[in-house]
Amino acid sequence: MYSGWWLWMLGLVLVYPVWAVFLLFVFSLISFANRARREEAALAARFGAAWTAYARHTRRLIPGIY
Repeated sequence: MYSGWWLWMLGLVLVYPVWAVFLLFVFSLISFANRARREEAALAARFGAAWTAYARHTRRLIPGIY
């Protein structure tokens, strides 16, 4: 979901190269990265060792990369 949003926002930046769209893109990167960290902490608290094992071999934001 996050990767799709960021690709869509990047497309907007390329189609509409104005500072407001660029700022929206940057703020969404920061906001979603923080949200993903909070979600992972909540999942670790809820599922414990099972989540840790899953997270060890799964990428966080960009499938197959990061």
